[in-house]
Amino acid sequence: MRLAIVAVLAACRASAPPQPQPIAVDHASPLTAGGVEVPSGLHWGARGREPASEVLDDLLVLGDVSADRFMAAMQSMEANIGKKCFFCHVEDHFDLDDKDGKLTARQMMRMVSMIDADTFGGEPRVTCYTCHRGERTPEKLPEKLVVKPPTTPLPTLSEADAAKPAGEVFKNIQLIKQVPAGKLPQVMNTIAGALGVECSFCHVEGNYASDDKKEKKFARTMMRLTGKIDKEYFEGTSPVGCWTCHRGAEQPARTAHDPPRG
Repeated sequence: MRLAIVAVLAACRASAPPQPQPIAVDHASPLTAGGVEVPSGLHWGARGREPASEVLDDLLVLGDVSADRFMAAMQSMEANIGKKCFFCHVEDHFDLDDKDGKLTARQMMRMVSMIDADTFGGEPRVTCYTCHRGERTPEKLPEKLVVKPPTTPLPTLSEADAAKPAGEVFKNIQLIKQVPAGKLPQVMNTIAGALGVECSFCHVEGNYASDDKKEKKFARTMMRLTGKIDKEYFEGTSPVGCWTCHRGAEQPARTAHDPPRG
């Protein structure tokens, strides 16, 4: 009897379907993280494993991933930005570039790839969903954060010092040096509110000039990143700020299933 049971279990193991393998990180990952990792309703077989640029026309971005991964990225757009195929594409002519939505989508794909490559070593930490959350336009910074009084006010400045650039009044200001010193506390408070943290998250209490906390150094990295986004992708009119990704949480979401961390 024991031998029979062993034989049945062995047969079950032999006939069990293979477990799906994890999807390797590729240039499609920032799109698929918020949607689907494999395409639905497509059965291209071996053709789907070929580079997308050899299967489809007019691929200026993502042509290096497989055709299957490319289509998974395209199908993920609805989950990411709440729009279906023909928001970007001309029906029955997917290769045409006639719609502004398609041109903008390419720029945003390039931007997200740049963010992850430059800041996170290629790991898809920032995805299309991170900013869009299923909406065409990312949410703007709430007015209540713009006008909220600083939780940790800096020492009162004279009228003359308050009008000077912050870099001339405070120690160790490496970025936003030209902001009037009197407005710096509000700027810092808005950043803290966007991340859902207090000033002490980045700063040593009582010694704001200190760089002892790694969070302060990384905050500078992210501020430089938003400046680069503004310069390279929005020509000085960028809507991207701390709130765009964080939404009041220390750790931005990658997908709709990520729990808030803050």
